Amino acid sequence: MDAQPANSRPSKLWAYVALVVGGLLLLSGTGAAIGYLGLPFLAYWEDILGQQLGQMAGIFLGLVCGSLAVYHGLGSIRNRVSRPLKLPPMYLFWLTFAVVLGLGNVLLNFQVAEEFLFPPVFLLGAALPAVGVVAWATRRLGWPITWRQGALALVAGSTLSIFVAILLETVLPLLAFFLLAPLESLAGSFSEVVASGAPGILERLLFSPLIIVFLMATALEAPIPEEFAKALGVTLFGRKRITTERQALMIGLASGAGFAILENMLYEGLYAQYSGWSWGGVTLLRGLGAVLHPLCTALVALGWFRAREGDWGKLLRAYLAAVGLHTLWNGGFMPLVYLTGLDYYGGLGWSFTIYGLAVELLLVVFLVALSLALWWLLRRLVTSLALEIEPDLAPTFVSPRALAAWAFACALVIIPIGAALGPAWGPIQTVVLAGPPAPTPTATAPGGWIAFRSDRHNNWEIYKMRADGSQVTRLTDNPAGDEEPCWSPDGNWIAFVSDRDENMEIYKMGADGSQVTRLTDDPASDWPSSWSPDGQWIAFVSYRDGNLEIYKMRANGSQVTNLTKNPAWDWQPSWSPDGNWIAFQSDHDGNAEIYKMRADGSEVTRLTDDPATDWQPSWSPDGNWIAFNRIRDGNEEIYVMRADGSEVTRLTYNRARDGYPSWSPDGTWIAFASDRDGNDEIYVMRADGSQVTRLTDNSAEDRDPSWGP
Repeated sequence: MDAQPANSRPSKLWAYVALVVGGLLLLSGTGAAIGYLGLPFLAYWEDILGQQLGQMAGIFLGLVCGSLAVYHGLGSIRNRVSRPLKLPPMYLFWLTFAVVLGLGNVLLNFQVAEEFLFPPVFLLGAALPAVGVVAWATRRLGWPITWRQGALALVAGSTLSIFVAILLETVLPLLAFFLLAPLESLAGSFSEVVASGAPGILERLLFSPLIIVFLMATALEAPIPEEFAKALGVTLFGRKRITTERQALMIGLASGAGFAILENMLYEGLYAQYSGWSWGGVTLLRGLGAVLHPLCTALVALGWFRAREGDWGKLLRAYLAAVGLHTLWNGGFMPLVYLTGLDYYGGLGWSFTIYGLAVELLLVVFLVALSLALWWLLRRLVTSLALEIEPDLAPTFVSPRALAAWAFACALVIIPIGAALGPAWGPIQTVVLAGPPAPTPTATAPGGWIAFRSDRHNNWEIYKMRADGSQVTRLTDNPAGDEEPCWSPDGNWIAFVSDRDENMEIYKMGADGSQVTRLTDDPASDWPSSWSPDGQWIAFVSYRDGNLEIYKMRANGSQVTNLTKNPAWDWQPSWSPDGNWIAFQSDHDGNAEIYKMRADGSEVTRLTDDPATDWQPSWSPDGNWIAFNRIRDGNEEIYVMRADGSEVTRLTYNRARDGYPSWSPDGTWIAFASDRDGNDEIYVMRADGSQVTRLTDNSAEDRDPSWGP
């Protein structure tokens, strides 16, 4: 059945309003498009993916929604008859969505002109599933609305509903704060209520007012204001212009789809900017759940249409049903966002478990199951309307049996999550308010000294500091550049490279910066990399034979020996703790990979075999692991692998550059340099990638950490 004609002519006033709003949106969208095309050229040296994703959201709101608003306004002013909204079959949307996921992962994680090419793919990933919901329903219902009706509903959901939701979500938490301020003592008892391992946790949660506070916060923060805001797009049409329940349902679906697209861009953009591979997973998860916002808005629209005879109870029941569904989704998705954030920033997310299973995995399973249930509910509503059967919302949502099942389902979701996340409250506060959590002071806290280079005095000099970032001491003071410090095993000496004699040569100095001694004297450039475990030899890199090769020499600079002797570039040697092996980087096979060889240069063995660039190997003190850098997943990250090249594990997840790994003497920590906070600073983390802690904090560049005793 095609779209039904309206009982009254379109309002010219609203048509002109749509035209003016559309024009303003087009202007803003043009500005966003100019920024999107020009920003990569103006800031080519910076990581601007986050800004480009914001520009793409502006392009969607401005050019796409603005064009649709102008189309609706002009058509209404000219009294043109709009054709029925006929969209391609839903399976085409999902096939395209699958291609988008694959293409987006390639562009994002392999840095294929990502600032230009990824944002349009990102927009499609956010929009296709939501529009696919509309396409499926309108086909099943016989095309009940027109193109102009669908366009206005989608624009209203993307603009008016978003604006009102943001306004209400800003005001309501403040109101909740003032209402709950007298209950401040509840917060103080939080740790007692959910104390990990304490007996009776389920009973304490069930009977604690804390559950009420948690439920109120979950409901007030998003579902209550958003379900109200999304329904505003439906009211723009007026009851006289919506003549059938099919039209009411479809206009609600279109309005909810517009809202869903913007919200998808918000969350999916967050993961795209900070954790490349996670974008695909979150986009797929939200794609499956894209039915949520259209369905909830359609329920309210249907209730609003049925309340035309004054029975406002139908509207209230529909609204409460929408809020309930939305609350269930938020009860799963928001903890998932918090946990993945903890895992990303503090390495803590996977440590929270229920019955031995990671909470993150359980939340994903719950959200997928909930998405399938939402699709079943939408199918039930659409099928009933297609058969001209009025689906009765009352028995479905407010019968005693339904209420009991609803309460039980909420308890199954919220109570275990609340119990598991109880210990996470402290880390969440730390990550949000004070940055990543610092290592707990214990007997295994990092010790020793970390040498590094810094230009904090407008010149590259060597410094050292305690492993907790204290007692920063300048060791060199020379107009030349002093770089790449390397501790001797006994902690008495530091080898480094300097051009103080107008050529890059290797020097060593005492741990206090005294007794500076030149070790190499060759027209070629030389760089130190690693001491032998007995402190008798230094492995270094040099151009002295016309190619970048690895050499070793005595700690006094004598007995220089070429170890590699091949046309490839070999550099960044790292001596194994037993003194028998040297790990190094080489492009022997046309790509930068990690190799190892005997200390005499024999038995060269390839350890990595990956299209990415692998470099900067660093052998663990126990000899079992090698930390290294890999340029993959869109940027430079730190990995570890077994000494035989197996069990490759990624440790850092950050769109910044993380490099120069150096093990603590006890092998439980790794120091590294990163520009994740805007410039290169020195950090430490546990050997498993957790407890990332920033040690230096200044506007200078701090690099090349070397951990000594």
